[in-house]
Amino acid sequence: MAFIGGGLFGRGPRTIAVNDVSFAVGRREIVALIGASGSGKTTIVRTALGLQAPSAGAVRFCGRPVDTLGASERQAWRRRVQLIFQDPSEALNPRMTVQQILLEGLAIHRLGTRAERQARIVEALGFVGLAPADAFLGRHPHTLSGGQRQRVAIAAALVLEPELLVADEPVSMLDPSIRAGILELFRRLRTERGMSTLIVTHDLPSAYNLADRAHVMNRGRIVEEGDTAAVFRSPRDDYTRRLIAAARGKVQEAAS
Repeated sequence: MAFIGGGLFGRGPRTIAVNDVSFAVGRREIVALIGASGSGKTTIVRTALGLQAPSAGAVRFCGRPVDTLGASERQAWRRRVQLIFQDPSEALNPRMTVQQILLEGLAIHRLGTRAERQARIVEALGFVGLAPADAFLGRHPHTLSGGQRQRVAIAAALVLEPELLVADEPVSMLDPSIRAGILELFRRLRTERGMSTLIVTHDLPSAYNLADRAHVMNRGRIVEEGDTAAVFRSPRDDYTRRLIAAARGKVQEAAS
């Protein structure tokens, strides 16, 4: 992925944000994309979600290049791939109630009757641990805790029955005591709903504790990849070794 810099008429130097990056997320698989700020993770997320077109290469979903999808197919694809934002306080509309937030996606994609939509909402809130639903449906985001807001954001994706979740630093804004519960929720989505997840993070303990496979990014490239336990146990790349060494205590605590 290349960007043209500033300068007069946008003719500044060409910046390569991501180069020669290729990876896949299989069915019922959790994959971690690990890297520090500026490593290219956000560019990959935006490209994977179709928010920006790659300057070379392609994004494929179920084997098909996304840029070849027609309008109706692209709408269906947008339902099947859902994003969980880093900060639920910014992601949730403060003027909407929890019920309105969860209804919005269903209305956009024209899914279900009124009764069916309400049933989906109640079921999703129960799945993410916000039960009874009646205690949350009429509340606004500012009346919820950080963990509850993130659960609402996950429920809003869940009602659409996606196949792939892209979770962008999903626990970085949460207290350590809340993180384990959110990570466990992603495991349940895999085991009980068959969902795949790409978790994008700089938090090594979360990646170690959750992901089946890990890809480590540095300066726009994947410098290490493989089974998560193997990557953390025997890193081959010097950058990966430094990352793990810096977080070794937290990783060991997560593993215990």
